[in-house]
Amino acid sequence: MAARAELIQAYMPALSAMARTYRTVNARLQAMRFRSNLVQAKWDKAVEEHREMVEALAARNGEKLRDLLVKHLRNKQRAVLETMGEQ
Repeated sequence: MAARAELIQAYMPALSAMARTYRTVNARLQAMRFRSNLVQAKWDKAVEEHREMVEALAARNGEKLRDLLVKHLRNKQRAVLETMGEQ
């Protein structure tokens, strides 16, 4: 039991640092996602994509929903990368 406690104490600083890094990176990504929606055309496209996803979900069309989600995430990735390039 003592060895386990020592092991936990040894790893806690590293785990704590990893958690802080994750929170920092996640906050930055959220901010970039937000900024990428400030362009009206991009916002309109995202809203349309969400509408299509809701329709596919309501129709219980999993294959179409999967395809729409993949397309949406790729579009968002592209928008975020463009936003990063503008900074």
